[in-house]
Amino acid sequence: MLTPSSTSNHAKNSEIQFSVWPNPFTDEAVLSTNFRLNNAEMVWLNNFGQKVKDQKNISGHYVPILSTGLAKGTSNIQTLQQDKILHATKVVIQ
Repeated sequence: MLTPSSTSNHAKNSEIQFSVWPNPFTDEAVLSTNFRLNNAEMVWLNNFGQKVKDQKNISGHYVPILSTGLAKGTSNIQTLQQDKILHATKVVIQ
C-alpha cells in the first residue's frame, strides 16, 4: 500500500490545494488542483490497500474521476507525480 509523502488531504504546504467534488458521487466527480498536474497518475485502492484501478498520463488542473468498473462504497484515491504521492483522499461511490 502506498502512503502519502509530503502532503495529504490537508496539505502541509498551504500553496498546494486539492479538492474532489461532488463527494459522494455516482458516475463522475472532478479532482481539481491549484497547480497543473503533468503526466500524473491516479491510483484507486480498496479498503484493504489493494490497487483496483489506475488512471495514467493525467495532465491539467481538472481531472475527471469515473466510477466505471468500481464497486459502490468507499475508495481511497492517491494522486502521484514523479513517483511521489501529492494527495490522498477517500471518496464514496453511490
